[in-house]
Amino acid sequence: MLLREVRSLRPELPVHCCFLDFARPPLPEALSQLADAQMVLVPLLLSTGYHLRVDLPAALTAAGLPLTHPAAGRRRPPAGRPPRDRPR
Repeated sequence: MLLREVRSLRPELPVHCCFLDFARPPLPEALSQLADAQMVLVPLLLSTGYHLRVDLPAALTAAGLPLTHPAAGRRRPPAGRPPRDRPR
């Protein structure tokens, strides 16, 4: 469902799914197939932990891709009720 939504928002770009752990296709494989294409990497992570700080930059570097992250550190609000409606 998420892929379909992103594809509908940016139909001019190829949109693919890949994974960091335990599922296929792994990120390095997906990057190698897209190395000549314009791409935007959107990590769907629950925290700003190891994957974001170490695994993603290492995979991009290994693929010979530049690492730019103007949105690094920004977090989307949780799904569901807007923040003002959540209990404190």
